[in-house]
Amino acid sequence: MALDMLIKNAKIVYPEGTVDGAVGIEKGKICFVGESPDKQEAANIIDCKGMYLLPGAIDTHIHLGAFGKKHNLPTFEEEIDAFKCAVIGGVTTIGNHLGMGDTSWEGSLKPKLKEWIALINKNAIPNFFFHIGVVSDIQIEEIPDYVKEFGVTSYKWYAYSRGEQKTWSMTEITDGDMFMGFKKIASLGNRVLAMRHCENMEVIDKLKQKLKDKDGREDLKAWYESRPGFVEALDIRKVAYMGKVTGAHVYIVHVSSKEGVEAVRLAREEGINISAETCIHYLTHNIEDAAHLGPLGVESPSLKDPESNKSLWEALSDGTIDCIGTDSGAMTKSHKSNRVWDALAGFSEDTPLFLPALLSEGVNRGRLTINQVVRLASQNAAKIHGLWPRKGAILPGFDADLVLVDLEKTQEVTLDKLHYALSDFSLFEGWKLKGWPVITIINGEIVMKEGNIIGKPGVGCYLPRSA
Repeated sequence: MALDMLIKNAKIVYPEGTVDGAVGIEKGKICFVGESPDKQEAANIIDCKGMYLLPGAIDTHIHLGAFGKKHNLPTFEEEIDAFKCAVIGGVTTIGNHLGMGDTSWEGSLKPKLKEWIALINKNAIPNFFFHIGVVSDIQIEEIPDYVKEFGVTSYKWYAYSRGEQKTWSMTEITDGDMFMGFKKIASLGNRVLAMRHCENMEVIDKLKQKLKDKDGREDLKAWYESRPGFVEALDIRKVAYMGKVTGAHVYIVHVSSKEGVEAVRLAREEGINISAETCIHYLTHNIEDAAHLGPLGVESPSLKDPESNKSLWEALSDGTIDCIGTDSGAMTKSHKSNRVWDALAGFSEDTPLFLPALLSEGVNRGRLTINQVVRLASQNAAKIHGLWPRKGAILPGFDADLVLVDLEKTQEVTLDKLHYALSDFSLFEGWKLKGWPVITIINGEIVMKEGNIIGKPGVGCYLPRSA
C-alpha cells in the first residue's frame, strides 16, 4: 500500500539518542518508524541524505493580539496569519498567552474562546494552544469550565505595575487573587498549570523612580538596573511557596537570570512541584552586548548580564529549565519610542529563529546536544503542556509534525528570510547562525521548504488539552 509520505535515510533524533532510519506518514499521522526500506511506494518521498529529523518544535510562549488596536498594531485575527513565519524556525506548535491588549477580557471568556478557536482552525498554519491570563474573579470560578469545554489547562498571573497595566489594558491582580486561583487549579490535578510572570513590581517601581526621576537616566542599562535578577528570584520564591501551600503545579514563564535559575533549583530541592521555561533572547543576548540598542532592547523581564546567559544554558542542560519560548509579539520600531522609559516592552516575531538559535548557539557551540534540544523543545513541552502523546516525538501514532535540519547550513539573519509579516527589526539581524531547518511538516503536510513557506491556512489547528 502506498503511503502519503516516506521520509528515508534520516538521522532520527530522540532525547535518548539518534538512530538511522525512515518514517512513514499516513493521514497526518506517523504510521511507522524503522529502517529505510528498499522498496516502498509513497505519494511523496523525501530523501534526507543523512540529515537530522526532529519532532516539530513547540514554542511555549507567544502573544497574539497583545498589542493590537490600542497601539495601531494588528488584531488577534490578523496576527494568526503573521505567525506562519514560525515554520521557518521549525516551530509546528505554539502556546499563545491571552489576557493582554486585544485579548484582555474581564468577563466570562467562553464567548471569546469560541471565537478565537474558530479563527485558529480557519486560518492557522502552525498548531496553537492557549494559556489564559486570569484577570477577574469570574474567570477563576470558570477555570474548571475552560478546562472541560475548551481544553485550556494553563492559567497565568501577570506581574505589572499600575502604570504598565494601563499600557497593556489589564486590571490589577493581587496576591490574594493569585492564591484563590492556585487553589482552584490544584483541585483539578497535576496537568493543570498555575503560571506566573515573576518580577517583584513594588521593588521595580522604587528602582525605576530613582533611576528615571532622580538620576535622569535614559540608557538601556538603566532599564536593566530597574529590573535586576533578584526581583525575579524574589517573586519565584513567593510563587513557589504558594504552590507548596496550595498543591498547584507551578510553571514559571521566561526565566531570565542566574538568580531566577537558582530560585527554581531551590524550589525543586524543597520538593515543590515546579516547572520553568526560558526564552531564546535570554540565552543569546545580554545587557553588555545589547546596550547600544537603546529602546529596541526594552523587554520585561529585562535582558540580564553575561553570567545569566551562562547560567541559563547550564540550566537547560542539567534539567533545571524544562521548556523554551520566544515571547514573540508583533512589535515594530515605531512602537519603541525614542526613550527607554516610554518604549513598549517586547521584541519581534522571533519564532523563525527558534531552532536556528538553539542549533547555532547551543548545539554547534557545544552548550547542548541535539538530543537535549529535542527533549527541551519537543518532548518536555508536549508532556508539561498536555500535548503528549499527540505531539513531541517521532513515534507511531503521533501527529506527523517533523523538521528536517541541516546542522552545517550557515545563513545570515535578514528580515526578508524570516518572513516577518509585521515586525521591522530583530535582535538577531546580521547574525550568522549555523544550523537551519530545511523542511517543516505539520500534520503530514510540507509547510516550509528551503526557507519558503508553502503551507496553506487551515493546515494547523487548535489543540484542546485534558486534565
